[in-house]
Amino acid sequence: MGDEIACVQGGITDLIMSLEDAQKEDKVYIYSHFKQAKELYAPFVKETEQIYYDSINAAQTLKFNFPHRFLPKRLHPNVSAPKEAREYAESMLDVWNPNKKKVIGVHPVGSRLSNQFWAQFNQPLKYLPKNFLGKIMSDLDSIYLLFGAREDLLNYASLANGKNPRVFLIDEPIWHSLAFVEKCDLIIGVDSAIKGYSAIKNIPTICLVGDYEDPLRDEVFLLPYVKEGIMHVIKFRDLNEQLIEEVNFKCKDILTK
Repeated sequence: MGDEIACVQGGITDLIMSLEDAQKEDKVYIYSHFKQAKELYAPFVKETEQIYYDSINAAQTLKFNFPHRFLPKRLHPNVSAPKEAREYAESMLDVWNPNKKKVIGVHPVGSRLSNQFWAQFNQPLKYLPKNFLGKIMSDLDSIYLLFGAREDLLNYASLANGKNPRVFLIDEPIWHSLAFVEKCDLIIGVDSAIKGYSAIKNIPTICLVGDYEDPLRDEVFLLPYVKEGIMHVIKFRDLNEQLIEEVNFKCKDILTK
């Protein structure tokens, strides 16, 4: 160990998986495409330094010209949203969900970094269009939280208009958004930080992923949680009616257990 610098690398899920160990360090170097990585670590780590990259190719060619060690990734790190964020999420849900219906979180858009990379190979994107979500959300009498960046959620605003008081858009700062995840009974999403955090917190998760080879995705972020019975993975090439039926069937199966 000695003078080695503690490092973490990756997206939001990677960083959270290492956060339990990062809390024990005086300083952590964060290598990430997530621009708010320092904000993610700020409530828990004394000092951080972020090295930002904007492509998968850049991430793969990073050079470390100093003694360093990467902190381990844990499937279930002992981490929760800060108290203030949890209290905020609870207070908002008291208003939105007075009848205490089941709460389903939905994350329809993955990271631009990942989508740009896989688009080069003509693979399915981490993206669930509005009409697809509308058919899923019309099938269950639940409260729906749509997670995402503000610019992404603009495409789904019509699902959360005044005529549909069951759908709410969540584009809060990172820990406030994750506090809402902690309040969900089920998460439906693409391969993203939201489904990663829900699996970490043992929340039933339906993950829709493109049907192509990605060993890192499958072996690190999906299969371990599938084996634990937390995550149900549905691979797709096309977003068709059969896929909608499969998602709706699985939702009902999970929520009625």
